[in-house]
Amino acid sequence: MTEQTKLQRLAEYYDTHDTSTELERAERVDEPVDPDPMLSLSLSLRLPKSPLDWVHTQARTEHTKPTQLIRRWIEERRSSGEPSLEERVRRLEDLVLPKNRKPTTACLVGLGRSPVRGR
Repeated sequence: MTEQTKLQRLAEYYDTHDTSTELERAERVDEPVDPDPMLSLSLSLRLPKSPLDWVHTQARTEHTKPTQLIRRWIEERRSSGEPSLEERVRRLEDLVLPKNRKPTTACLVGLGRSPVRGR
């Protein structure tokens, strides 16, 4: 029996049968569900034209699709264990600036950061 046939038979059954009695007798079970590690989800990402054109150019030079290239970059970054740029800048600030002195707004803006920590 094909998967489609099974689904059709299930749909027909639940369309024509009342399952409220079974639901009333059902017992809730709160157990964590491990997500399928192979599960893929989709994400829509808006980019300005210039970076998107660059991604397309990079993908062409590597003979791959832009989405596959971006996915590979994310996986590589995730597995590299390297700290983010923000984390590296924070570490430098901690080493260079006196403990009682906060970086100036001009310093943070020059680094592309918000004067409010964590933004």
